[in-house]
Amino acid sequence: MTQPQNQSSAAQYELRIRIEEIDRTIDAGVTSVTVDGTTTKIDIQALKDQRRYLQQQLAAGSGRRPLFTRIKTSGA
Repeated sequence: MTQPQNQSSAAQYELRIRIEEIDRTIDAGVTSVTVDGTTTKIDIQALKDQRRYLQQQLAAGSGRRPLFTRIKTSGA
C-alpha cells in the first residue's frame, strides 16, 4: 500500500491496514495462542464485528455524501 498524502488519507490508510490485519487473522483460522504458558483466546465473531465497524468508518471518511438525506413529500 502506498503512503497517504494528507491527514484524512492517513486515517483511511490506518483503517485499511487494520482491516487487512483482521482479515489475515480470520483467514489463518487461529482461535487461541499460548505464549509462556499464558493462553489467549481469539473471538472470531468479535473480529468480524470490528472489521465491519472499521469498513463503515472507512466508507464514512471517503468524502462521499448521499445525494439526498431526506425527501419531504407532504405539502407542509
